[in-house]
Amino acid sequence: MNESKREKRYGLGYRLLGLLCCLGLMAVGLVWWIAGFSIYLGAAAALALAGLVGPAAAESSGGILEFISGLIELIGEIVGMIVDAICGLFSGFG
Repeated sequence: MNESKREKRYGLGYRLLGLLCCLGLMAVGLVWWIAGFSIYLGAAAALALAGLVGPAAAESSGGILEFISGLIELIGEIVGMIVDAICGLFSGFG
């Protein structure tokens, strides 16, 4: 798949939703690790996972392999966005 088609697969709304859900999962995981299990943290983790799975399911054509690859691609794009933002913060100091 060429680079321009890959960029257009998920729109800005899906990427922002995925970003919020990934950040939410990281925050829930951190609080879960420090404070222990809570029904509220479990519900928040389930909502964050549903927010990640939703765009991947909407973009897949119904095949399970395409769904899994779309989910991994969306998570990869989100991690790339986070790394780019962090690099952008520290690029002005050098």
